[in-house]
Amino acid sequence: MYHLNFLFIFTFWLPMVVSKSLRLRLSGHPNILGADVFRFNAELTNTGNEPLTLLNDPNTVLAPSWKTDIFAVTCRATGKLASFQGVSVRWNPPEILEDAQITKIQVGETIKIEQNLSSVYNFTLSGPGVYDITPISHTFLAISPAGSVESIVADVSGSHHMWLWGNTASTKAN
Repeated sequence: MYHLNFLFIFTFWLPMVVSKSLRLRLSGHPNILGADVFRFNAELTNTGNEPLTLLNDPNTVLAPSWKTDIFAVTCRATGKLASFQGVSVRWNPPEILEDAQITKIQVGETIKIEQNLSSVYNFTLSGPGVYDITPISHTFLAISPAGSVESIVADVSGSHHMWLWGNTASTKAN
C-alpha cells in the first residue's frame, strides 16, 4: 500500500516540476559577398515549461547592438579567428536590474535576433573562405518570479558555416 501511494504521488508531482531551458541555433544564408553583409540569425527557443524573462546581457546574442565579442569566428582554410574590433563591456546584472532591458519568451516560442558582424569583426587577416561561427557564451540570465537572477545554459545546436568571398573588411562606417 505504501509503495502505491508513493508511486501515485511521484507520478503526479513529476509533471509539475519547473523546467527552465533554452536552445540556441544560428541560421542564415551560407554564401555572402563581402564583409559588409556578414549577417545571420540567432534563434533562441524556450524549451522549458514556463515563460522566461531574460536580461539582454551585452555578452550574449540578445544585445547585438552593443557590438561585443560574442562569437568565435574562425576561417577553416587558415584556422585564424577574425579580428575583433568592437567593444568590451563590464556588466553587473544586480546593479542594473531595475533599468535592464529584457526579452520575454513564452513556452515553445522561438525568437530570431539578427546578428550583423560586419562592423564587429575584420576578416582581412583570416582571409576569405568558409567560416565556422560559434557562440562564445551560451549562458543567459533570467529573472525569476521572485525577482532574483538565475543562469540558464542553452543547448547549442552546432556552429553556423558561412562562405565569405569578396571584401574581407567592411567599407561601412562603424
